[in-house]
Amino acid sequence: MTKLMTRKLSVAAIAGTMALGMSACTQVEGSGGTSSSSSSSSSSEAAPSEDSPSSSKSPESSESSSPSEEPSSSSSSPSSSESNDDSGGDDSSGPKVGKVGQEVKTDKMSIKVSKVTDDVKSSSDYQKPAAGKHWVAINISATNLDDDELRFSSSCVKVRLSDNTSPSDKYVDYGSRLGYGSLYKGDTTTGDLVYEVSPGQKIKTIDVDCSYGDDRPVRIQAN
Repeated sequence: MTKLMTRKLSVAAIAGTMALGMSACTQVEGSGGTSSSSSSSSSSEAAPSEDSPSSSKSPESSESSSPSEEPSSSSSSPSSSESNDDSGGDDSSGPKVGKVGQEVKTDKMSIKVSKVTDDVKSSSDYQKPAAGKHWVAINISATNLDDDELRFSSSCVKVRLSDNTSPSDKYVDYGSRLGYGSLYKGDTTTGDLVYEVSPGQKIKTIDVDCSYGDDRPVRIQAN
């Protein structure tokens, strides 16, 4: 009887010891899972903290680059407009420029070259151009716009050919030769001037200047 009770007590003690061991193992495993989950959650929370500064900087970099491009494009536009302004044919420091058939005015006179006629003939059989050359005539009008007297003649007119030479006018019996005269305010004179040119040469420009530096000259573009 005593042995039987002793054996039961031993079995009960062993069973209790095994139960305590299993309970301890369960607690150890549970604490390990909790620590791993907490560490994974903490790592997942820490990850955005590294990305957030770089992501917040990218808008600033894009914004800072775009303003630098806009001023460069706007600053280049005035230069193009200035170049377009300088391309005008009527420079205030140079002659007043016009074309054949156009009236060009300064403060003191009005000039108009009505036409340029190539290869004209003299009404006299005794007048001929030099060998291998021909005559070109211009019809020009001048009007005095100033209170002062304007003395206008062929000496006020200078033609320039396509080879940049400037021949003198010839006394040719053609049309109505431009004469010398004094023009008062409102007076107009009209006449023809004839020039001898080589083959292939044409009148390029016609400059008119009767002043003594107190008025702008006139330039007529013939070609």
